[in-house]
Amino acid sequence: MNKLNDMIANAAKLAVQKPNEGEALNWNGPALSQAVKNWYADAISKTGACVLIDADDYALSLRKPSLSPTTVIWSGRPVPDGYSRPQNWSFSQRMPSDLYATDAAILSEAKAASSMLAIQQALHNRTTGEAWVASDSTQVIIAPFLLNVLDDPLRAMALSEITRVLSVDGCFKTLVLAADETLLDTRLAVEGHDCLAFPRENEIAKILLAAGCHGVTLTSLLDRPYMIVDGVELRAFSVRAYTGTKGICLDQGDAAVYLGPWSEVRDDDGHCYPRGTRIAVCAKTAQILQRPPYVGRFKIIEAYDRPTLEDAVLFDCSQDVIRPVAETKGLAPIGCSAARGSDSNDTDCGC
Repeated sequence: MNKLNDMIANAAKLAVQKPNEGEALNWNGPALSQAVKNWYADAISKTGACVLIDADDYALSLRKPSLSPTTVIWSGRPVPDGYSRPQNWSFSQRMPSDLYATDAAILSEAKAASSMLAIQQALHNRTTGEAWVASDSTQVIIAPFLLNVLDDPLRAMALSEITRVLSVDGCFKTLVLAADETLLDTRLAVEGHDCLAFPRENEIAKILLAAGCHGVTLTSLLDRPYMIVDGVELRAFSVRAYTGTKGICLDQGDAAVYLGPWSEVRDDDGHCYPRGTRIAVCAKTAQILQRPPYVGRFKIIEAYDRPTLEDAVLFDCSQDVIRPVAETKGLAPIGCSAARGSDSNDTDCGC
């Protein structure tokens, strides 16, 4: 019993111990390594166009059997030159040819690039003006610890480029070491990544939303902090963020019914969905709510006389309104709910 008490006391001391200046307490290094490996295995699909940023050899091997194009990018390292990789998938296929065809200044710029955007600009095709990675061309971008490796403004530039190349149903997957308090002037080598920025836990979603993502989902990788630096806990999270909110809002008469379990939920645009209530949504939102990470949480009810997108009127996303049953059944013109406001819970429409 005394031995158990000593163990508990020692654990309590370690929990509150503050490292010396410049020193870090490494709690879960081996555990994080395994967690990162498991994350790669789950995150990397063998189908669909994929961009890997700062991926390790294990991650690269998971894409080897893929029949879809794979683009490999290093955000803050020299451009790969003559490095042997499997030849049956596209390993930075355009990069060597582009570099050999350009002058030494462009090569130097690419090697010094510290963001995805900078690399894309360095490898810009001067003849056609096409970006190295085309817009809306990629289903998945995987970039472990990107929010830690880059700080603003380079981080914002890289995220902007990521949202540009992702398709309408695309997903950005990353790992983040998040701090429970502000942590400045700290640099750590984590799983081969030079981490110099540590956003607070509540800042992760804000950073990604500002870049145009939605549906940001965090999953804790470890049950304890990975590391404590100057009393600040660093916890490891896997993060998924989605695209698809670009474009105008058109009204096809769709209603979204949140199925639970919460009494109500609020999306990243601030729209509220009370459980079991038909909330009017635009065609774009109706599609988004039927894709990850929302799939299975909403029932989308379409109007009987659903207009085409070409014939649909503009949808006012500035307010949350209930879709009248009359609109769904074709007994009233689509769009009356927006005119009536949030009290439109009657079975008929008073337009």
